[in-house]
This record gives sequence, C-alpha cells and structure tokens, in this order.
Amino acid sequence: MSKKLFVLSTCIILLVFSCKNTETPDPVKPGETTIDKTLLTGWWEPTDKEKPKIYFGDDNFFYQNLAKDIIPVAGFWQTSNDVIKYSVEQNGTSTTQFKVTKLTATTLEFQNGNTKETFSKVNLPAITTPAISTIAGTGVAGYTGDNGSAKSAQMTSATGVVIDKTGNIFFCDRFNRVIRKISAIDGKINTIAGTGNLNQNSLSFTDNSPALSIDLFDLTTLTIDDAQNLYVTEAQVNRIDKITTDGKISCVAGCSTQQGASGDGGPAKLATFTYPHGLAVDAQGNLYIASDANGKIRKISNGIISTIAGTGAKNYNGDGISATSANIMPFDISITTNGDIYFTEIDHNRIRKITAATGIISTVAGTGVSGNSGDNGPAINAQIIPFGIKALPNGDIYFTDLNNIVRKVNGATGIITTIAGTGYNGYTGDGIHASAYSLADPFGITTDTNGNLYIAERNRIRKVAAK
Repeated sequence: MSKKLFVLSTCIILLVFSCKNTETPDPVKPGETTIDKTLLTGWWEPTDKEKPKIYFGDDNFFYQNLAKDIIPVAGFWQTSNDVIKYSVEQNGTSTTQFKVTKLTATTLEFQNGNTKETFSKVNLPAITTPAISTIAGTGVAGYTGDNGSAKSAQMTSATGVVIDKTGNIFFCDRFNRVIRKISAIDGKINTIAGTGNLNQNSLSFTDNSPALSIDLFDLTTLTIDDAQNLYVTEAQVNRIDKITTDGKISCVAGCSTQQGASGDGGPAKLATFTYPHGLAVDAQGNLYIASDANGKIRKISNGIISTIAGTGAKNYNGDGISATSANIMPFDISITTNGDIYFTEIDHNRIRKITAATGIISTVAGTGVSGNSGDNGPAINAQIIPFGIKALPNGDIYFTDLNNIVRKVNGATGIITTIAGTGYNGYTGDGIHASAYSLADPFGITTDTNGNLYIAERNRIRKVAAK
C-alpha cells in the first residue's frame, strides 16, 4: 500500500492525534487549479461503506466523519492542477496528496497507484460551526499551575463553570476538591476555595471562614448572583455553600450534611438534601437547587426553603400539568431573566421547562429514549442524554450531552443541532469548526455577555466562539 493511500485510509486508527490549526494554508494561485472547487465542496460517501465519509468545505476545511469510538481527522485542503493536497498538524505538519481522476456533481474518484477510491455525493448539511479553542488545562490530570497561565495548568475533572460580570471564569476542579478562577485580565489561574488536600476530611466549618481554609467535597455545580457571590454544591455531603467576593465561605443549605428531603417552610440551613447538583439564581436573588435523587427542585428565598417542582417520585408522569404535580429527576438547572426554569433529566433523557407565568411543565427536547439522534429536526423528536444546561433570554438552550457533544435548541424554531464535539470521547485538538473536534466528558456549560460558549470537560476548559 502506498504511503498516500495509507494516510487517507488508515488515519482513523491513529492512537494519538492533535488537530491544531492556527491558520488556513496559502490560497491556490489564480488559474493554477483545474479542479472545480464548487463541485468538490460538500460531503462524499465512499463506495466501501466501511470507510468514513469525507467533507470538503468551501473554507478549505477537510474532515473525515468517523465512528464515535475512533479518532476523527480534520485539517485543511488545497487543489493544484488535478491533485488535492490535504494537510493536518500531527507533531508537525504532514501532507498527503490524492490525484483526482474523475469529478462530477455526483461522483469523485481518487487515484492512488493502482487503486481507485470512489465516492458519491451525499446531501448532508455543511459544517458551519464556530471555532473551538482551549483556554485552560493541558489535558493531563493533576493539580498544578496556580499563579501561571491557565493553559499550562493541570486540573482533574472540571465540572461547573460560570463567568462574572467582568469576564473572570470560575470552575469546579472536582477531584482536586477546589474552585479555581481564570483572570479575564491576564489569563492566569488561581485557587479561590478549598484546601486541595485530599487527605483532610473535615465536614464542618464555621460560617464566614476563609474559603481557602475549608475542606470541600465533590464539587459539581456553580452559579453566581448579581452581587458576584458564588454558590457551589458539595453533592456527596449534601451541602450548598456561598463564597463571597472577599473570599469567605458560609453554608446556605443542608448544613447538617445529612441525606434527606426535609425542611420545607423552614430555614434552608436546617433542610436536608440527597446529592444536590444543579444551582441557579433568579433576577430577585432567589437560589434554586435541583436534586435528581430527591426528585425535586427547591427554592431558597430570604433563607426559607420550599419545593417548587417535583413530587419526589421518579417515574415520568407527563407534561401540561403543574410542576409541583410532576414526577421529575432534575440534574442541572438554568433560569432565564423572565423566570422560566429549564432543567436536564439524565435518567428521563429530556430537557424540560417550567413556565414562570403558569407554573406548567413541558418538554422542550428529548423523546425519553437514550441516544444521539435528531439533529436538524425538532428537538422534541431527538434522542439525547443531557447533563449541563444554559438557557438564554431569547429562548436558545445550550446543553452538554453525554454523547460527548454540545447541542443547541433554537428558541425560535425548536430545531436541535450539534455545535461542538464529534461523539468521540477524547481530545483531538482545536480548530475552525467546533463540531469537527472532539470533547472529553463535557459537563459544565455557560456563556458570556458576547455569546461565547464555555465548556468544562475532563481536564480542560474549552471555548466555542460566538458565531
């Protein structure tokens, strides 16, 4: 087998691959190409169905659409006479060439020595997703890098992520048991809460203690209020904490750390929870807590707790009813400026909405069947496994999907699309189209005021640029 054919046909089995692209290759000189770029661009399916589809973008982007458990390939292409040049960075830039022997609106043939590769044009949407980049984390698990560049830091399972009014990014470094901050000014990273000492296991602390002096456990989700106070769930110890801007920490709910679902009508500090996860703050400063294990969403207003959704039963019992009569398993939660509540249900494979004006619950995405299907169609007909969620004032919803992708539900049309990730669980670099580069266990998700999207994944924080 020739080296050129080997690169095209066997790159799907590469074990280590990084597709970092910093710039588009130099454009082809006018008059140099004899290949009709208009005919070439788009998706092509090989005659040999065991091989991946390929994509040539009109922006010179090249992609091989591979099975979710195989490393995908992305890079750039150029044409020169009857040759397509495909280059991708892998420990330096490598280039391969394919001689085009036939190109029509429906057929493409490559010549590689004595072997021909034949493809047919298929009608699939163009890849038009925005660029993805890494803003924190090397990908190596660890706990290093404070006071230095966030890109050079090590973290271990980034989860909840939020952004304050000035653009500082905060996230849970879950298995290091700390909360860390990425400065908007210089991109440096620092720990702002938690000791990071995995050998210390004190469950108690005194309110208004320095946040850096407290042992924290199983940090899963963050939210932030208008005063820039942070709230964090410690899922395994059933507690919710508040970290003020002066670096002090206090318990706001579940302070006994005992499992349960008690306390409605009384002080939130005395209430009990079982594995609380999602957190959100509304425009009035009320704090909402989602617990799939309790089957409830609860609200803290002026220190008093109440249940605003869920009966505690976990079997799905339909939509179009009062949220307090619904059986739910809420995991993460997001609240829009008008008070509408959106939440993910991993076990029910749905995203649901509680309309603020009526208190009625409805499904906005997911059939209830676990899977990965439905892109470019109605979100309510899609198969999803939703995890983290961010709902925007215009009704758009972004969520992390445990299929190792990030998906969007358009608030105006109800159409669902994948905007980042390939389905492969692992890192394959950064580039100009987020849906062609893979994610590794994407969990937390948020947006900034400019519409950029931030994803907390295994050992990195990634950014998807506003489109």
